[in-house]
Amino acid sequence: MAVVRLSQLQKRIFCGLRTDEQRTHRWMASSHQDLARALQHDKGNLSHSLRTLERHGLLRIHRSSGGQAEALLLTQAGQKRAAQLT
Repeated sequence: MAVVRLSQLQKRIFCGLRTDEQRTHRWMASSHQDLARALQHDKGNLSHSLRTLERHGLLRIHRSSGGQAEALLLTQAGQKRAAQLT
């Protein structure tokens, strides 16, 4: 599998999700809205980056029945990548 290059925003996403996980000592589920607020970033660009990370198997986006992102979870590969960044 080829190494996925991450944008600065994607690196910040990983760091934010990793921080949540370490703070709670478990697999943390952050909402899309919470992440956008924490990173002080536009939701549109954030959504595109999240879908790209999901496509590469680095995180999972759990959606509500209406299709909105409810929770973001790092996969095992995403956790390893986040550990390398922090």
